[in-house]
Amino acid sequence: MEIESIKSEDRCIGKKLAPYNPVSPQSYEIIFNLFAFNKNEIFYDLGCGNGELLIKSLLEYDNLLDACIGVEYDKVYYDRAIENVTKTFGTSNNHKIKIIHDNVLNIDISNATGIYF
Repeated sequence: MEIESIKSEDRCIGKKLAPYNPVSPQSYEIIFNLFAFNKNEIFYDLGCGNGELLIKSLLEYDNLLDACIGVEYDKVYYDRAIENVTKTFGTSNNHKIKIIHDNVLNIDISNATGIYF
């Protein structure tokens, strides 16, 4: 496995707001129970890392979610999220899942019905 050698300040947009702390697989059920998704939900993961929570959300609640949107400011994790989404869905659910490389403070989330951060 090759380690990315880009300096943090060159790959990140804005000031770091929090450390990378991936969601454990054991936490998914708790998170989903708290959200209790309904029809036409728009779910945001602010600081989506490698996109795993978004992917798991769409795999389990595709019939309820209109969109899963991840925001990641670190280019390395953004690229991993894009890769993971493509590996999981190919082109089949790409209309429902979107990963944005930006600082969460720059994103309009006014249409969100669920936000994980």
